[in-house]
This record gives sequence, C-alpha cells and structure tokens, in this order.
Amino acid sequence: RSLQTLPGILPVSDFSSALYVRGGTPDQNLYLLDGTDVYNPEHAFGIFSTFNTDAIKHIDISKGGFSAAYGGRLSSVLDIINLDGNRERFQGSAAISLLSAKTTLQMPIGNRGAISGSIRRTYFDKTIRQAIDDIPDYYFYDGNLKAFFDIDKRNKLTLSGYGGRDVLRVVFNNASSNEAGFQMDWGNRTGSLKWTRVFNPQLFANFWITGSRFTSDFDFGETVPVTERNLVTDVTLKGNLEYHYSRHLIGKFGFEQKNLHLLYREDFPEGGVDVDRRAQHYVAYGQANWRPTPRWDIEAGLRYNNFTSGKSFQNWEPRFSAKYRLSETVNLKAATGLYYQYLQRIPRTFFTDIWTSASEYYDPSSARHYILGFQKEIANDYQLEVETYYKEYDGVFAFDPTFLTEIEAGRYNENGDP
Repeated sequence: RSLQTLPGILPVSDFSSALYVRGGTPDQNLYLLDGTDVYNPEHAFGIFSTFNTDAIKHIDISKGGFSAAYGGRLSSVLDIINLDGNRERFQGSAAISLLSAKTTLQMPIGNRGAISGSIRRTYFDKTIRQAIDDIPDYYFYDGNLKAFFDIDKRNKLTLSGYGGRDVLRVVFNNASSNEAGFQMDWGNRTGSLKWTRVFNPQLFANFWITGSRFTSDFDFGETVPVTERNLVTDVTLKGNLEYHYSRHLIGKFGFEQKNLHLLYREDFPEGGVDVDRRAQHYVAYGQANWRPTPRWDIEAGLRYNNFTSGKSFQNWEPRFSAKYRLSETVNLKAATGLYYQYLQRIPRTFFTDIWTSASEYYDPSSARHYILGFQKEIANDYQLEVETYYKEYDGVFAFDPTFLTEIEAGRYNENGDP
C-alpha cells in the first residue's frame, strides 16, 4: 500500500489493492515475485498490502520506460525479491491485531545456505462478522517460503514459493446457508528454482524454471445453479547472461519460453460458455549499458517476441534510456520504448477479472513511452524527481458492460459458436 503514496500511482478503488500506474489499467502492470509472474494478486477491500511486507527483501518499481529485460505489459513493472533468510542465526517476528496475524521465521541451513518462511491470515470472518450481521464473510491467507544453498563459490541454487487465497461469501437478507447468496474465492500459487552461475569475474548467468497458477471460482449455491471458473497457468523457462566488457560497457542477453493455459468456464441451467486456450510465448533480448564519459549513462536494448495462440505474432521492441549528470547531485533523464501485451483482463462487476489472450480474433495491444525527467539528490535517502511522460496506445480494447443481446440456450465458445 505504500506504493499508492508515490506520484503516478493510484488505487483502483477503496475496495481493492489493484493499482493504476500512470493511467494504465491493472492488467498492464507486471508483477514478478522472485522472477515468477503473478497474475491478479490483489486483495478485496484495499485494507492490506498485496504481499506480506515482512517477507520482502527488496522491491524495484518502474513506472515506464523499462529495459528490454522486461516485457509483456504496457504500463509498469513491480519486481519483488523475498527474504533470502538469515545464514548466521535463527530470527523470527510475529504480529497480531484485531484484523490479522502474521509471522516470519529465518534460519541458516548448515554453513552454506538459509531458509525463510512467512504466513499471514486475516480474520474478518471471526471478528467483525460476528459483531455485525449485514456484512459479508471475507478472509484471505498467504504464505512465502524461500531457501538458498551455495553449492560452491561459483554455483548457487535458490528455491522460492508463494501461495495465497481470498474467500468471500455473501448471504442475502442475513439468511441461512440454504438461502440465496454467493461465494467467490481466488488466489495464486507460484514456485521457482533458480541457478546462479559465476563463470569468471566478468561473466555470470541466472537460469529459472518457474510455475504460476491463478484460479477464481464463483458459485451462487444451490438456489441459483450458476458457477464460473477462471484459470491461468504459466510454466516458464528463462535465463540471462551478463558480461562486463569493461568498467564502461556491460552487455546483457536473455531468453524466455512461456507455456500458457487460459481457461474460462461458465455453467448455468440453459447452457454455458467454454473458453479453453493454450499459448506459447518465446522471447529473446539484448541490452548494452554504456558509460562513455563520467557524465553519461546510456542503455539501449532490443526485445523480440513470438507469441502463438491460434495465430502467430512476431514483434520487435526497441528500448532506449539515457541519464546525464549536470553535477554530483543533479541528473537529467530520458527514456523511450515500444511495448507489447499479449494477455488481457476483461473487467468484471466483482473482484476477479477474466484473463484472455491475443488470438485469431484480436491482435495484441501496444504502447510507446516517451519520458523526460529531472532528479536532484537533496540529502541522504531523500531526492526530488520531476518527470513528464507521454503514452501512445494502440489496439487496447475495453469490454462494454451495457451491451445486451438475445442468445439461444446452449454452450458457446469464445467466438460465440455453439
């Protein structure tokens, strides 16, 4: 929630932790947790942070103009690294309030590694719901686990996982469980295995195998036999290589292969809707960081995408940024880039949206960023930043909730065919 205090970042509403970043919709924000994509991680009602802050080691946020190492979203990147664990001694913390409880533990693994774990659970359903009848039952829980092990001086393995679930239950007219109402639950599970290899003082690499799964379920119960299910699974193999040619030039190269499964299913007495889509996304990128003089920092990169889901799309994304030091405390900055997004969220009335992908029915969205900025270091840990930006969107679509049409009973796919 502290991110909402930053310029250019606003909450979607008072009832959600989703974010608008410089006018972009929430699905245009890329969430990475220890290198793994997280889909729709927001909680309802906007009271709690998306992730447990006690489990977080570091956060990098880019509100635009991000490098060729990142892609798949039009607006921003939130790159989150969880605690590695204390390799020196056991360490723990806990907190409890009227609304939630959480604990975090860290401990060494021999003399070559460490492990950290964190769990959190709210209990609106146990406290407020017991005192006030006319509010819904709601709670969520999540947990983080991370461990690393130094195989030797040049090789390191890191295992990371996350799981969380939100549950919302509404009973109309303060009724019993047999009367009208609905239940929604949604959540994410992620896991990653990372291998870090140092070849020599100039060259090192990282390789990941990651998995991510988002599900949401909606059920009106026995009185109204309507159910809805949304599923996104993502299995990714990726890596990057960084070579320090000199103190003034660094080269970065990477690849990524994603296998995606997107499922939406709605069942009602007269029929239903089935959308079952699989996609493959291949990425390669290169980037150079160059400091020609002590005053200049220049970053140039190029990212290639090959996305296939019923139809194949191939797109190039050039990126460029520069920083010029007017003095030891004053910098001028500029950035530009082209960005493509192949997955979209269709907004819904309730808390969870439907994920779908570019296909033979519609093309991917794209955006161009143009950014100019001024930065001044005021004191230790304080700086003044002023930026102006312009975004040029293409192919962004919006769902019209007022659209109505008469259809015959039966089951339909995403093209409207029975």
